[in-house]
Amino acid sequence: MKHLILFIISSLISNMTLANSDERRIALVIGNSSYSVMGALENAENDAVDMTASLLRLGFDVVYGVNLSKKQMTEKVREFDQKLKSGDPENTIGLFYYAGHGLEVDGNNYLVPIDAEMEFQEDARDEGVALNRITRRMNYAKNQLNIVILDACRDNPLPKLDRNLSAGGWGELNDIASGMFIAYGTSPGQKALDSIGSGRNGVFTKYILENIEKQGLTLEQVFKKTRAGVLKVTHGKQTTWQNNATTGDFYFAPLANNVKLPSIKEDTEYPKQHRKTGEIFTDCQNCPEMIAIPSGQFEMGQNKENAYNSPKHKVNIGQFNMSTTEVTVAQFKAFVHDTGYKTTAEIQGGCHVFTNKWLEPKDANWQNPYYQQTDSSPVVCISWNDASKYISWLREKTKRPYRFISEAEWEYATLAGSTGQYSWGNSADCNKASYGLKECNKSQAVPVKSYHPNAFGLYDMHGNVSEWLADCWHSSYKNAPKTGNAWIENCDDDYKRISRGGSWILPAQDMIAINRTRGNKHMVINDLGFRVAQD
Repeated sequence: MKHLILFIISSLISNMTLANSDERRIALVIGNSSYSVMGALENAENDAVDMTASLLRLGFDVVYGVNLSKKQMTEKVREFDQKLKSGDPENTIGLFYYAGHGLEVDGNNYLVPIDAEMEFQEDARDEGVALNRITRRMNYAKNQLNIVILDACRDNPLPKLDRNLSAGGWGELNDIASGMFIAYGTSPGQKALDSIGSGRNGVFTKYILENIEKQGLTLEQVFKKTRAGVLKVTHGKQTTWQNNATTGDFYFAPLANNVKLPSIKEDTEYPKQHRKTGEIFTDCQNCPEMIAIPSGQFEMGQNKENAYNSPKHKVNIGQFNMSTTEVTVAQFKAFVHDTGYKTTAEIQGGCHVFTNKWLEPKDANWQNPYYQQTDSSPVVCISWNDASKYISWLREKTKRPYRFISEAEWEYATLAGSTGQYSWGNSADCNKASYGLKECNKSQAVPVKSYHPNAFGLYDMHGNVSEWLADCWHSSYKNAPKTGNAWIENCDDDYKRISRGGSWILPAQDMIAINRTRGNKHMVINDLGFRVAQD
């Protein structure tokens, strides 16, 4: 059974548009791929990630998650429900999108978590999450518009104990409230194709994504064009299915006020690499080792009055690729060999170094940081400008979209699902990171991969050397992006570049995940380096 995307759009709307500044758009997006019992799905996670990105561009506040257990799915539903009820229902639009396995038992539809252990259809009652648990909450909220999406097999391969049960895998929703629009990825009894060839998305989602951001299309037109695309590419084997009880027109992307949406065309000069979560790869000899970081949502910062990392706020992170380690001496050496580049320290004549005290010797630079280093040591005495030049070279050499890491991506990747101060919990540990002249008796940076990686496969996110990031300094997180994008507005002087992670010199408190440090982009120190990201 291929993956499921249910797109139900429940609306009590009358000619509402994105141009209405009072309109609240709330979405819940779930994509489950990593099933062990039901059978893994190739593209459900990608579908959820890409749908989330599209909805964010369309002005939705998105609650989303991928590869969720039953408990995690229930938590996401509860969070979605709270958001729906938090504002004026007359100006609120809700949307639910699901990609993953699903089935019908005795007239009720169930979404299947990745930890479900199901042998028979009837097991869905205990192992699954009832779809009406979500749709009823949307109806009870009495919003102007509620949205839910399904694209899945509607034939179910699981055997049944009760002969009276439906043979279909996904049942049609019959309790449709006035103003509700339901679009299934396929008709009753059909299979929904996960992809055609090596496509990144399931067929239904692929054509939703192609049409949902086109300006001036009504809700119905988006799905008519989607149906036409699906029919054509599957040669008539898959027909989308809709229930429509709407009375007004809704535009995901209206033409009003000449609204311009961000382009979603891929950069053909530097194309993205669509990797599986956790996949490790390199793009060239002596290029950084990269790993695909999963998408997710986390709470960034803390709630503390007048703190530079406050207020605590939820951030949605799309999948991206990140170097498993800081850029090493060998990797930076390849750049210098190709280009003849001279670093800031070499041109200005010196780098701040710590031996038993702070010095700035004229001969200190990335090749001579005043301690013994190897090719696998993290490169240091690197300014933000030096790191930027290296990234530009890497882009040109590989024709891949390399870039700095954003603050939000860095904190998310550092914690790797942990809710503690560190990726391993709340207590600093000299056996898990290189930090602290006094605490751990350190005297220099250690070679990369000297300690165990975190849950995302990343090394030395805490300690060893601090890392330059893309963002400019802001005194708080007020108005910070809700996505993983770098916050680069108001970067009006050189002393606004950010580094994170602590170092072998600094104490444990400096390497906690939420800690932020600002510096001059020309600054060079023998405990400061960088790592890279890639779209």
